[in-house]
Amino acid sequence: MPQANKEKAAVLESLRGELRTTIFYEAPHRLKKTLASMAEVCGEEAGSRQVSLCRELTKKFETVETMTLAEAVRKYDTEEPRGEYVLVVEGRDPEAASAERSAAWESMTVAEHVASYEAKGLDRKAAMKAAAADRGVSRRDIYQALLED
Repeated sequence: MPQANKEKAAVLESLRGELRTTIFYEAPHRLKKTLASMAEVCGEEAGSRQVSLCRELTKKFETVETMTLAEAVRKYDTEEPRGEYVLVVEGRDPEAASAERSAAWESMTVAEHVASYEAKGLDRKAAMKAAAADRGVSRRDIYQALLED
C-alpha cells in the first residue's frame, strides 16, 4: 500500500469496483488507518466484504483471522496491532456490480445510453452494439429506437 495520501487514495478507489481478490502488505502502525479507509471506500459492502488479516507470516507466531472489513475496524479500535500484516481482501460481488451497472443505464433513454458510450470514445456503431449488449436486445432494436427519438 503506498504511503503517499494521493497514491493510497487511488489504490483504495480501485478496490471499490475490483472483482478479484487483492493482497496488501501493511505495517502495524498504519493498519488501523488502512482498514478504516478500506471500509469507508467500500461503503455498505464493508459489512459483507471479507478480509483475512495474516500476521507474522512464515514466523513462529503466525496468525490468520478472517472477518468483514467492518469487524476488522471494530477489532482494532480496541486492540493495538502487532507485527507485520498481509491483508487479503475479497473482491466485489459480481452480481452486485452487474446490478449497479444496469441500474445506471435503466434510468437513461436509448439515445442517452448510446451517447454515454460515444462520450467514452466509441464510434456510433460500437456504442450502439455496447448499449444493445447492456440492454439484452439486438443492435437493430437500438437503431430503431434511435430513429423513433
